[in-house]
Amino acid sequence: MPDLYGRSRRLFIGIRPPDPVILAIEQHLGPRRTQRDILRWSRREQWHVTLRFLGMTDEARSVALAMAAATARISQFSMQFGGFGAFPSPMRASTVWLGVAQGGHRIETAARGLSGPLERMGFATDRRPHLSHLTVCQLTDEADVRLLLNDLAGKTVGPRFAVTELVLFESVPDGIGNRYVPLAVAPLAPNSARAAFRARMLDRTNVR
Repeated sequence: MPDLYGRSRRLFIGIRPPDPVILAIEQHLGPRRTQRDILRWSRREQWHVTLRFLGMTDEARSVALAMAAATARISQFSMQFGGFGAFPSPMRASTVWLGVAQGGHRIETAARGLSGPLERMGFATDRRPHLSHLTVCQLTDEADVRLLLNDLAGKTVGPRFAVTELVLFESVPDGIGNRYVPLAVAPLAPNSARAAFRARMLDRTNVR
């Protein structure tokens, strides 16, 4: 089991797409991912949708329990990816993302459902508008990516899938970016009350 005591970690809570969806995204991006220059493409094992960024904290175990308490009251839902965009704008982009075509409002509801238990731990809720997305690429310098976005355009990417759990991740620098290590999983309702209220700690021998 991961050792969730004793050191500070950079944490966030998110959704991990299932393998068929990851494969579909990879196929949609296709040979474009070989284009480097100022483009730094995310690795497929990094792909996720963030619901709540927590930053550095030494309370990973308490966060996992708070996440589980919240998810016991958040219903399972379905979502599908679709539409590409860029932050802060396509003309001066630093990040290229894949958006959520279906289920975005349910992601927002789930994110709000995490707020109460986390606020009681002292984590302030970001009140700014949130756009659910999966980061596919970051740029080393701001650039105009309108041609890339036109090339990537597609109504939906990958199949619709059920979101049945939320994952507590640790962001770990690995020399070529960040590796996102799952520390705990909390199922969404409906589940038995006992299972829904308990975070399932994952066996990761590389988490110390």
